[in-house]
Amino acid sequence: MTDILLLGYYGFKNSGDDALLLSIIQQLKKTNNSLSLGVLSFNPRETKEQFGIDAVDRNNILSVIKAIKSAKMLVVGGGTLIQDSTSTKSLIYYLAVIKIAQAFKKKVMLYANGIGPIKEENRKITKRIINKVDVITLREQLSLEELKKIGVDKPKIIVTADSVFGIDYEKKPKNQEKQYQLVSVRSHKNLCENFCSDIARLCDKMYEEHNISTVFIPFQKKNDLEITEKIRNLMKSESEVFDTECNFSDLMSLMENARLCIGMRLHSLIYSVISKIPCVGLVYDQKVKAFMDYIGQKNYLDAHSLNYRDLMEKVDYALENDEEIKEELENKSLELRELSQKNAQIAIELLKG
Repeated sequence: MTDILLLGYYGFKNSGDDALLLSIIQQLKKTNNSLSLGVLSFNPRETKEQFGIDAVDRNNILSVIKAIKSAKMLVVGGGTLIQDSTSTKSLIYYLAVIKIAQAFKKKVMLYANGIGPIKEENRKITKRIINKVDVITLREQLSLEELKKIGVDKPKIIVTADSVFGIDYEKKPKNQEKQYQLVSVRSHKNLCENFCSDIARLCDKMYEEHNISTVFIPFQKKNDLEITEKIRNLMKSESEVFDTECNFSDLMSLMENARLCIGMRLHSLIYSVISKIPCVGLVYDQKVKAFMDYIGQKNYLDAHSLNYRDLMEKVDYALENDEEIKEELENKSLELRELSQKNAQIAIELLKG
């Protein structure tokens, strides 16, 4: 029998979600090394090979039911799963799996989740199902406010931190051969018309005035590569694209050696904090703003109304206050790592009853 079955956005070749799964496995095993773990995945064979735990096809309803029946507990997360900005279909999927677990009287925990946004018409069903889970840990304060809006008030709810802050990886020696900035962008509806040209213009100016080149990090290739290449084609200076399907330690080594990160993907900003490098957030979703506010960094702007002047102002601030920001991130990173470990402790306590 499986002790804990994990549910998240796994098996979709998203580097950020792969890191979430790795960090959750590490934290749970660190708390209790004898745990038997399983995971629902879009690509179970690949996930099993990559993470070394049993994986089940998340789209095969009979396999999902069988996996839930043979598990003691369902852990939902990490990530922002309880939301309908992606689609109502996505929200209903996660609620349905939770409901199945509840029907079989399994313990259910939301693990370091982000919550929302959720449209008015979907709040009633969300409240009904989420109010019956056993415990909820959240990665930032705004998610707590979202749960209150929905009316979820029955489970024990604790604000902790994203599980990736507790991830262990091999640290590599610092390499200062060249200066570069990291840029993480993704396709999204309603991006302003000048988005790509303004990012390209910024990258060129960084190279011309500061001799800082640009490395793009596409966290999910199917959503990130097209817009990345569009920006690169508008640039006069050369740039590189990092392969995010590589070893996590290599990705973190790239982060640690960068001057700064301009991040649209949430995990590019999380990795910036872990690496203690200044970051500029491009807010395409409320979770990005919520995270930046939670870590006390106000250096962000709306990706949907981006303009070159404001973007350059944010980047200049990051460069000019480099040492001060690094010290702030050093302290915050330690605090968030400690908080992230609480997620696993709470999960094991629930499992033990």
